[in-house]
Amino acid sequence: MQRLKDEGLDPATPNFSTDPASPSTSKVEIPKPAETVMTKHGVNRKITIAELESTEAKEQAWFVVRGEVRLSNTPSRRNCSSPPFP
Repeated sequence: MQRLKDEGLDPATPNFSTDPASPSTSKVEIPKPAETVMTKHGVNRKITIAELESTEAKEQAWFVVRGEVRLSNTPSRRNCSSPPFP
């Protein structure tokens, strides 16, 4: 679906035909937005699998996005004064 959007096509009406008699769709050049950086600059601590599987990680709802460990922004965690990682 994202590939269709990137090519300027409508994902609601995909056309996967390679038939040259089919009407062609014009491709619209859509600039890709800059990727949002969701990490803190300078932090490069490595989290082990054991840490990720720990009870603390489960209680604090750690999760992985693109190989980086994130901490869930749950209401109970927002009120916690301790840092997310030791």
